[in-house]
Order: sequence, then C-alpha cells, then structure tokens
Amino acid sequence: MTPDIYDPSVFDQGALIRELVDRGGLHAFIRLFWGECVPQKFADNWHLGAICEHLEAVTLGQITRLAINVPPGTGKSLTCGVFWPAWFWTVAPETSFLTGSFDQSLLNGQSEKMISVLMSPKYQSAYDYVQLASKKPALREFKNTLGGFRFNTSPEGRGTGRHVDGLLIDDPLKPQDAILQREAAFTKVNTWFDGTLQTRVRKWIVVIMQRLHTDDLAGRCLAEGYESLILPMRQVKRTMWARDPRTEVGELLWPELFPEEKVRDRELKLRNEASAQLQQDPTPATGGFIEERWTRLEWIDPPTRGSWVQSWDFSSKGSLESHSKVSGQLWCATRDMKLAREFISDLGDRLAKVPGAANDARIVHLPERELMYVLVDWVGGHWNYVTSKAQFTMAQARPNWNRARIKLIEEKANGPAIIQEMKTRFVGIKGVEPEGTKEERLRVHTEKFEAGQVVFPPGIGDAVREELIKFPRFTWDDHVDTCTQALDRLSNGAQRYRENLAVIAARS
Repeated sequence: MTPDIYDPSVFDQGALIRELVDRGGLHAFIRLFWGECVPQKFADNWHLGAICEHLEAVTLGQITRLAINVPPGTGKSLTCGVFWPAWFWTVAPETSFLTGSFDQSLLNGQSEKMISVLMSPKYQSAYDYVQLASKKPALREFKNTLGGFRFNTSPEGRGTGRHVDGLLIDDPLKPQDAILQREAAFTKVNTWFDGTLQTRVRKWIVVIMQRLHTDDLAGRCLAEGYESLILPMRQVKRTMWARDPRTEVGELLWPELFPEEKVRDRELKLRNEASAQLQQDPTPATGGFIEERWTRLEWIDPPTRGSWVQSWDFSSKGSLESHSKVSGQLWCATRDMKLAREFISDLGDRLAKVPGAANDARIVHLPERELMYVLVDWVGGHWNYVTSKAQFTMAQARPNWNRARIKLIEEKANGPAIIQEMKTRFVGIKGVEPEGTKEERLRVHTEKFEAGQVVFPPGIGDAVREELIKFPRFTWDDHVDTCTQALDRLSNGAQRYRENLAVIAARS
C-alpha cells in the first residue's frame, strides 16, 4: 500500500507546501489553499497567473503603484483581497494592509475567507509563525502577533488614523453610481482616496476594478503613470497587455468559465456598459448613441449654399481640470452635396495612427437632393472668459463663418455674459436654453447619423467625432452639446423636437 505523503507521520506536509509555494509563488499558493475558503472547485486560467505576477512584484518592491482592470467574476477579489494578503504575510508578516471598497460587506467577506485560510491546519503546518492576535478576530480589523494587520473601510465608513504599508482598493465605485450620479460619485471617491486613504500609505497602492468611465479611479491612476495590467474579456486589435497570449481579435479571456454564449448574454444585458465593464474600455469604438460607422463621411469640397448656423457652448472655467470647455461649430444643411470621402478604417485606428488607416478611404456619391447636415468648421479649447470672447470674435473672420446669420449660444456658464456683450457687436446672436438631458437631446438626432446624413470636415473633425462616438462615457461632452444645438435649429423642427423628447421621456 502506497503511504499517504500528506500524513505527518510519513512526510512533513508543511515543508512540502513551502516548497511548492516557493517554486510557484502566489499562483501556487492559491491552488493549494483555494479549498480552505471556497467551496467550489478551483478553476485555473492564465490571467490569474498574470495578476499574481504583478502582485508579487508589489510584494518585492518592484512596483509601488499598480492598477489592474479585469471583467467582473474573473477572480480578482479572491486573488487580491483574500489570497494575496495571506501569502504576503508568509513573506513579511509585519505588513499592514488598508483595504477599501464601495461595499463594506464585500471586504468583510474577504476578511472572513482570509481568516479561514490563516487558521487552517494546512496554513499553520507551513507557516506557524503567522498567528492571529485574537482567537475570534473582528472582520473589519484583525492583527497578527508580529505587527501585521488588516483594516477594511469604505467611502461611507470611518477611516483609520494609523499609517499602513499598503493600500488595496477593490471596486471603489458602484457601477450604477458611475452612470446615474457621475460627477458627484467621482468626486466622492476622489475625496475619499486623497483625503482618507492615499495620505496614510508608506509603500504601495494597488487599485483593482472593472472600468466604468474615463474619469473613474483607474483612469486617474493610469493618467498618473501607474503600472497597469488591463485584460479585456475579448481580445482587441491593440493589445492592452504586451504579454497577453491571445492571438486572435475577439478571443475570449476565460472560455472555460465564460464561453461565447455566456459572454454574449452579458454583453446584451450590459448594452452600453459592456465596453467599460467587460472590455475595460470606457471609451468604446461604438458608443451608446452614435456608432462609429455612422461618422465616416467627410466632405471633399465645402458646401456653397444652404442653411447656415453657428453653435456655441462656453464653459465656466478655463482649466484642464474643468469638465467643460469651449466649443464653437459652423454647420450647414444643404441638398447640393454630391460627393464625399468615406473612411473604411475606424476612427480608433486613425487616432492610434495605425499604418494605412489614415488613407483608407473611398469616394462615394451621395443620394441626389438628399438633405445633408455638414459640419464645416469648428474651434474649441480650454479658454477663460476673456479668451473665449476673443476666440468668438476671431471665428467670425474664418472662412464661411459669416454665412451664418444665426449664432446660437447656450445660456449656461459664461454664455449669458457673452451674449449680452456680443449683441452690441454682432447681429444674429440668439441665446438657447437646452431642453431635456444631454442624452435625450442627442437621441433625437441619431437617425440622421444612422442614415448617413451627417458629414464631417476633412482632417479636423476627429475631436468632434470622438466625443459623439464615446458619449456619454467620455470625459468631455461639450462638442456633443454644440452639435445637437445646431441640429435642432437646422432641422427646423422645434415643435417636433419637443414631441420627440416627450415620447422618449414616456418610454424611460
């Protein structure tokens, strides 16, 4: 009869565990201790190894700032919030953790599982020097006898006055809040992160979450130069992690656990949120309202006649930190547009300067006498009040801008003041008070884009296109407001516009 090597009388179980973990690192530790806190059978995948590799680099001091973005349900919370701290204490038991999430119960659940691992006979057989300071540790805060501790907190919870070695943030924002509350939700998380959490960290910060918006905490961390691991559910053309083993566009992250039919079902349920939460791309190539393929027409020659209008949106601040900026657009509604250039490559490839994408276009004949809405020119930037007035004045001297008798200015922020001042210098200035939400105002005009009736200026229209495509998940939306304001006027259907808004509101 073959002896059981896990029988302590035959073999030192602890020594075997230490040897396996020493060889395989955190990933091997998870395989060995999975059953100590999770009833389901362990299912492995390459992406777990990638996450473990990055977390090990944090443990060794090779990375001090890390952002990990993976789809929900792919083991991120168990890996980062349960097994990593338990493994970390085998290497450095004096380490102190501050863990944060929008959901205090999520963190307490992680603590419960981590404690189960720490107190398991298997763990103790290998790492008996890691002892909890209490036989009945509290889930919100517990310590070991060598100085290490874990403290859980949330934006609604109390902070801690103590400084810690490391900060682990797991999903700081509820997905619904990112959609419904947006700026208020982001401000709340940023205030929490800056004031309560970040200032108390001595060594490292790890943020792991599904992407929700360009302005979410992960987006901020990436902008600040954090090391990143970004793994979309489906592989994309421009790989987000250089060592991603997937070779085909659309190849799934974890087909054994998330096969095609299951992923497709989630995409249908998430709809506009799928790109952010599943693909880790909060600015998708196909937006929530305007699809990228609807924006590929550019005029070859500008229109010579039609109905012209200027549309303006003035911000209240002139800084890059403001979520508003100045946008001025010149539009023409015409039936005389005969030819246009249509791109074959998508805007994402052109913005990323993929070789050949910028010239990948063909000449198309537009339907005869079809009413086309043409963006002829635009100006914009982060301008203060004085600069905004100067830019408005200079725009009137740009080619074709004098064709627009009507100059629409949104009556918000700096708009009313500029309206009063410019009325004494220019004719045709009209204040506009927008009706409905930004989303409703754009939704009214989506049929024009889908029908190929909207044409953009060659070479300079990509900024406007990008905002339209990525709305409402892009940081900026001022070009969207200016666009819908112009289309409202050119459609010459104010009453129909109000009726459409009423129908949309009734369906909501």
